[in-house]
Amino acid sequence: MSRRLLSRITLLSVIGIVLFAGGACAAWLWFSPAVPASLAGPSAAAEAPIAYRDFTDPRTVSLAFTSHPESPLVSEASGRLTASSCSPGTTVESGLPFASMNGEPLIALATSAPLWRDLAAGDRGDDVRSLQAELTRLGFPVTNDGAVGTQTLAAVAKLFARAGDDALPATTISTARFVWLPTPATTILACDAHVGESLGVGGTLATAVGGLASVSIVPLPRDLVDGARTLTVDEVTVPVDRAGDVTATEALSALAGTPSYASATASSRETGSASEAISGQLALEAPVEIATVPPTAVHSVRGNSGCLSSRGTGYPVTIVGSQLGQTFVRFAGEARPTSADLSPTGDSACS
Repeated sequence: MSRRLLSRITLLSVIGIVLFAGGACAAWLWFSPAVPASLAGPSAAAEAPIAYRDFTDPRTVSLAFTSHPESPLVSEASGRLTASSCSPGTTVESGLPFASMNGEPLIALATSAPLWRDLAAGDRGDDVRSLQAELTRLGFPVTNDGAVGTQTLAAVAKLFARAGDDALPATTISTARFVWLPTPATTILACDAHVGESLGVGGTLATAVGGLASVSIVPLPRDLVDGARTLTVDEVTVPVDRAGDVTATEALSALAGTPSYASATASSRETGSASEAISGQLALEAPVEIATVPPTAVHSVRGNSGCLSSRGTGYPVTIVGSQLGQTFVRFAGEARPTSADLSPTGDSACS
């Protein structure tokens, strides 16, 4: 075999090997996945688990406070003022001594109307009922029958004994020994009389900030979850009606003792406005159960109503909120599915 022929055979062999290797590589590339399985991301999930939790539908709301006019705290006793606990900005509590006249304590007392006459056993009237109601609120075992009896007389005697006066007759009640308060917790605006001064009957001891007349949520949120609600200001929580108003006397008294209300009234006096708005927290009195789902799980949304599909079955839901990429819903009736379809089909629509 000549050298020239051998060279041609060798060249053809090399070309064949190259062509075969190229074809093999092309076939491998054609039939292999673009991304290795070890590097491929997870496939899209078809469903997501549903988490359930309690929900109080908390809302930060703006409150409008309206106060009664300032009121004087007067003494029906005459003489020299020998002691006083008056200090602007402090709160006077009903049932506690506020001052002393001629060495005798004067008790602050919040009744529905000022006591206007001295009382003795057997006296009857609305003023007696008012006195009995406040004594009951203060913890004394008194029957609110509108008649002065042994229970009422004994309760008043104990009230003064707590203040250090054990010599009060247990047969009569002198209205001169009380300082009327417009509310059970009354904030002092100014002290008009000071220890050592002499006062006549009806002399003004102090001026009180007007009592809290009303509290309203403005505006009331429209998309609230149904249910009884409470309002919290600072550390005080009180009931609020469906219209967003606080009307109960005890609730208003509690709110009147909050730092926020004190700050609002101080600002109102400076600006001369009739009311001042502050913030509070509105929430359900009893929590309800809600479901937490991805936003894509809820479809056919109209207003706050929608549909959630679980394994092909549609469930009507009410959307109650959202947070951090999650949607909060409530199911109608007793429905409580455990998973939500993320790509619902037309067959899973709610009826």
